[in-house]
Amino acid sequence: MSHSTSSRRSRGFTLVEILVVVAIIVILMAILIPVAMRAISQARNAAIGLELSQLKTAMEEYKKEHGDYPPSMDWDPNLTVAQQAGKWWDNSIPGPSNYAYASTCERHLLRCYPKMTDKVKFYRYIAPLLEQDEALVFWLYMIANDPREPFKNFAFNNMNNNIYYAGGNTITQLAYNDFPGTYTRFSHYDFDARRLVDSDGDGIPGYQSLYSKETTYMYFDSRTYGFSQNPAYAARGVAQPFADSVAIFKGQPKFVNPNTFQILSSGQDGDFGLLATAYPLNNFAGFDWTLTKTFPAMNFTNEEDSDNMADFTEGRRLIDHRAP
Repeated sequence: MSHSTSSRRSRGFTLVEILVVVAIIVILMAILIPVAMRAISQARNAAIGLELSQLKTAMEEYKKEHGDYPPSMDWDPNLTVAQQAGKWWDNSIPGPSNYAYASTCERHLLRCYPKMTDKVKFYRYIAPLLEQDEALVFWLYMIANDPREPFKNFAFNNMNNNIYYAGGNTITQLAYNDFPGTYTRFSHYDFDARRLVDSDGDGIPGYQSLYSKETTYMYFDSRTYGFSQNPAYAARGVAQPFADSVAIFKGQPKFVNPNTFQILSSGQDGDFGLLATAYPLNNFAGFDWTLTKTFPAMNFTNEEDSDNMADFTEGRRLIDHRAP
């Protein structure tokens, strides 16, 4: 009797029992892992949405403080540095050129910094370096609290080997190590220094979007939505302001946030997607509204655009707004 009991107690699991347990574990993992991954992805999207909302609030605070939204800038990869710099300053005046972006900046500076004395520094040395992503950091974080010299924190390091040209004069590149200066700044947003990325080495960083790999946020001022150099070339893909698909359908075409701005994030894949077929022509009348990226319909977008987010997407991805 005791021998039979001992035999039963020493018997291990059969192969069938082990396979059943393994199968149950595999099934549970197949169910739970996708659920966990979706939860993580949704939490990250919520964090990106929150940060976009905070950046939007910072822009509103800038306007409240200075009386106007800051202008976005441009960078044309097809131009040399000398050509880029030459667009902003006209030596024959001398003064700001009639370049569309320069005119927008001039109106902004006259309204917000009417007493400034260092305007030449902005047009000849700073503006030619600024891109759409860098403009976000520049206006919200790098402006000195001095109505006469708002750009006094910028210094030029003569030891820098990267040379830029403006108006025929050789100047040294802005060195990020020279910033911030000793002067008090208007700090409208507390940027995480670990995500300030100076990818082109011009001394003015962009701000890396949360969970978006190396890609930075892009900023578009409504006054520049239709400018010819409006597309922003990111680390991955090309960012563009979105048109309002509902307004286009009603025959009253306009961009989303027509009187304010758009701040775009590439989403978790870090890719803004491809340039839409349409290309702005410096005025809205000449803009082909039927061939541009739209929201919420997502016309002329591609797969990489799907998880892009913006200050107007209410904390959700673009794809989450499209009708099924």
